[in-house]
Amino acid sequence: MKKILGFPVSFCSFLPLLSGSQTLLAQIVPDATLSQPSIVNNNTIQGGTRSGTALFHSFKEFSIPTDSQAQFLPDAQVQNIILRVTGNQRSLIDGTLSVNGTANLFFLNPNGITFGQNARLAINGSLIASTADSWTFSNGSEYSARNPQAPPILTISTPIGLQFGARPGNIVHQANLSLPPGKILGLAGGEIRLDNASLNSPSGTIFLVSAMQSGTLQLLTTGLGETNIEQFGNIELSGASAINASGLGGGSVQIRGNQVTLRDQATIFSDTIGAIDGRDIEIQSNQLRLQDQAAIRAFTFGSGTGGHLSIRAKDAIALTGMGYPAFEQNLLGNYLFGNLDPRTVESSILTGTAGSARGGNLTISTPQLSLKEGSAIVDLTQASGAGGNLSVRGADTIEVISSALGTLASGDGKSGDVQIQTGRLNVSNTGIITSGTIGAGNSGNLTITADTVKVSGAFPQGVVASNIVTSTLAGSGNAGNLTINARQIQIENGASIVSESGVNLGGTVLVSSGKGGNILLNASDEIRLSGVGLPQSPNSSISTLTFGIAQAGDIHINTRRLIIFDQSLIEASSLTFGKSGNITINASESIQIAGNLNRFIGINANAEGDLKSTNSAGNISIRTSNLSVRNHGQISVSSFGEGTTGSIDVQANTINLDKSRISATTRAGSKGNIEIRAQNIVLRNSSQIQTNAGNSDSGNIDLQTNILLAIPSENSDITATAGEGRGGKIRITAQGIFGFQQGRSLTLNSDITASSSSKILDGTVTLTTFGTEPQVTTKLPITPIDRSARIDPICARLAKNNQFVMTERGGLEPPISEAVQSTPLWNDDRQSQKTPHPVQDSVPEITEASGWVKRADGEIMLVSESANRPILSPCLIPARVYSAP
Repeated sequence: MKKILGFPVSFCSFLPLLSGSQTLLAQIVPDATLSQPSIVNNNTIQGGTRSGTALFHSFKEFSIPTDSQAQFLPDAQVQNIILRVTGNQRSLIDGTLSVNGTANLFFLNPNGITFGQNARLAINGSLIASTADSWTFSNGSEYSARNPQAPPILTISTPIGLQFGARPGNIVHQANLSLPPGKILGLAGGEIRLDNASLNSPSGTIFLVSAMQSGTLQLLTTGLGETNIEQFGNIELSGASAINASGLGGGSVQIRGNQVTLRDQATIFSDTIGAIDGRDIEIQSNQLRLQDQAAIRAFTFGSGTGGHLSIRAKDAIALTGMGYPAFEQNLLGNYLFGNLDPRTVESSILTGTAGSARGGNLTISTPQLSLKEGSAIVDLTQASGAGGNLSVRGADTIEVISSALGTLASGDGKSGDVQIQTGRLNVSNTGIITSGTIGAGNSGNLTITADTVKVSGAFPQGVVASNIVTSTLAGSGNAGNLTINARQIQIENGASIVSESGVNLGGTVLVSSGKGGNILLNASDEIRLSGVGLPQSPNSSISTLTFGIAQAGDIHINTRRLIIFDQSLIEASSLTFGKSGNITINASESIQIAGNLNRFIGINANAEGDLKSTNSAGNISIRTSNLSVRNHGQISVSSFGEGTTGSIDVQANTINLDKSRISATTRAGSKGNIEIRAQNIVLRNSSQIQTNAGNSDSGNIDLQTNILLAIPSENSDITATAGEGRGGKIRITAQGIFGFQQGRSLTLNSDITASSSSKILDGTVTLTTFGTEPQVTTKLPITPIDRSARIDPICARLAKNNQFVMTERGGLEPPISEAVQSTPLWNDDRQSQKTPHPVQDSVPEITEASGWVKRADGEIMLVSESANRPILSPCLIPARVYSAP
């Protein structure tokens, strides 16, 4: 006998059906497909076919009206109730679904399932509701809703999977459904939508699966297993909907879909409370979108380790916040002052710890990751427990725009490491990638591997510019190291790559006693700094800074080209008491520095403060082929107080300074030195190489070059002067020194001086030239000239029609049998009267001879210093005028 439960007529219009426009007739109607059919009596359900610990029910229709109840009354031995709906109507549950005892309920209706606003669960076991076609079992048999005439299942007790048809029905959830701790609450169907609804299973397992094609899905005692489904459907959470598996030990959340969307303050979270380790949140989709204050969170508040959060999207992940002002207030402001509550961080993906245990790891993998308008992906450490690591892999693009990505610590625990791998990384409009601490715990290391990295600009009303940063801002923890490996790195419009100990926020300085981290940049092609930012952050920069007593980190740069334009700078500075870091740059091709018309700027290692400050400046080491510094560009180490001034060491092929300087200066501290080795050094337009001091001794300058050149009237100087102390030592070793004059006082011409305000404390200037000396002339020989010793017969064979005309003895070179001595160059400036023979492409470039060798036959040949060029006949080399011994 079967009893039909009728629904009120007014309920039929409760909700439009997603799968069609038919009116829902609310009722529970058993079918006749089982050997022992289900029995419905008022609001109770009995009967069904028993198989071991499993009880099978089959209904033609199954719905529960508002304020009604459907109560299953199984025997105490029953562990699983397996229910199917064989008709063609959706199930609408708007009352109470109840199971006596502890049995689990498996609910199957391929047409669709809706949990209305008044739906409630009174189930002590687990609930899995699905719109698949059938339950599958370990022996290969199925309990099908589409094919109810199949042989009854009499040897199986627990389903191990779901068999989906081609078009599974949709699942709509508008209620607050809860299960006891540790149970499984799962929805598996076509498209799934949660609207102002919740799913709660404390310390249990919650899963959502949306399938849009036939296939199988494996079910495990811990949740989802493997699947052969390739086309998934959409899953949407809106209207403050929540999926919550938090509790003692934390639960597990598993989601698989095509486009998974969280909006309107929707949340997915599994927080760990107590001493039991938490479990994981795992999301697999094609696309994941978070907007309008939505959040995904896995946190630990106890002594149990937090669960991991893993998100994998085949196409894209996009987070959109409520705008930069809300981001600055809710995340940056609260974090900097230790008031950040992870439960209130909006438009975010969060992991972390607020207890004594370690937080879980946060792993994101997708081709395209976009964070915009104040969103965040962050691992937080707020107590003694260490934070988890953050790993982001974006095969194509990662964008962080007015948003944050990283790890932050505000307690005693260490923040986690950050690892980012992508093709193109774009950080802009006060976007931040960070590993930072404001507590006693150290911040983690930050490592980026990409093809191109671009950091650009600030939000117009922002406090800070875009940056990639490791920091210790207000505590005693040390900042982590920052490493970027890329083909090209661009820093534009006031943005920065920085490691800080302490911070200056719009004039508000937070001081830390922790050390700053090191910066290592490896760019196979180019590193470029350019553009001017907002007034509060005008300089694009690579910097390590200390605002407290701790030491700033070092900067190491390896690239082919380094370009520093438009007020940009590379800086390792101490702004109070700590020692500034060192700067090491290797640029195989070139370094270009162009400063600002108002002040010198470029590469700096400074110790700032007052005359009583004891902080020290770091050293600068540069290796490159071509170094060009112009328009108030500079390479500088300086000390404003009593601390040590660092040194500068430059090795290059060519160095060109134009209205610029290389400087190691101090007001009251220990001297800094400059050492330069280059083939050619040119100073133009008031350029300077200086180691000047105020109330202390000047540093030393050591230049080794072939040519040192300045224009006399352009007032370019090389100085090692001191105000109250001793002048430094200037030592220049060169083949030729042109355009300078030496004296005690600086003039409007180009000078070399090492003076002091007290003459007895003057330094020394040592000029050593080799090869050419323009001031020395040749002592004329008295004996007649033997022309055979002056002309190489090879000339006639090579050039033909040559002639040798001797007009003055003073312009002739000494005999070629004599050894080369220190000489100036002589060039014949007269115009040739004959048309020169065209030079063939096969003729090698002519280079200046710098010595001679005697061949086996006794013939003397002039040779060039360049080892990689062929030696030419002496007649093709300019004649020299040698000084007499």
